[in-house]
Amino acid sequence: MKRLRAKHINSLNILDLCCGKGGDILKWLKTNMAEHIAFADIAETSIEQCKERYGKSVSSQKQQRYPNRNEKLFTAEFIAADCTKVGKKTLSIENLHCYR
Repeated sequence: MKRLRAKHINSLNILDLCCGKGGDILKWLKTNMAEHIAFADIAETSIEQCKERYGKSVSSQKQQRYPNRNEKLFTAEFIAADCTKVGKKTLSIENLHCYR
């Protein structure tokens, strides 16, 4: 994230492949850089749990349980698919950046 900030990139559209249950949602909130995230996983059950975790994050943000945090909430979409068999257009992510 430091490299992105150094390049003055402050707003990202992210494709989180193999997202599982959404364990990285808090990480993405803390970076304060995500505009939109597509969470994709092959397991429908994991996607449902990821949706629930995102919903709880939305509720927490709206209730302002953590008033000291300066986190913006990103929009999200949830895709249960084998990502080796669908294309970028199917996943509806524009301006995708890949970083290691």
